[in-house]
Amino acid sequence: MKTDRFPLTIIIASMVASPVTIIMIILCSLPDGGSNGLAKLFYPYYWLIDSVFGFVPMPFRLLLFMQAVFQFPLYGLILALASEKGLVLRALVILIIVHGLAVAPLFIFPNHF
Repeated sequence: MKTDRFPLTIIIASMVASPVTIIMIILCSLPDGGSNGLAKLFYPYYWLIDSVFGFVPMPFRLLLFMQAVFQFPLYGLILALASEKGLVLRALVILIIVHGLAVAPLFIFPNHF
């Protein structure tokens, strides 16, 4: 009986992607003239929630940060579950569309976010 390692590979890759992107964003956002463009590209939900509610108290900021930390592993889990049902391409397209819809307003209306 052959086991399919594709779902496990997706989950591991997504768990590696999360800290790598967070470190990359921190390095690009340093006070020496950096930009938060990469942060908006990789973690749009954080920026959307933050801008919709305006001032967010510290406990909720921690929740927003945790959302950013678990975003890519959640994407990996969704893709892994979809691959077991043979729907990985459909799930990937849906994730790209949903993520793209979250990113779009951040760059279309940059002064608002």
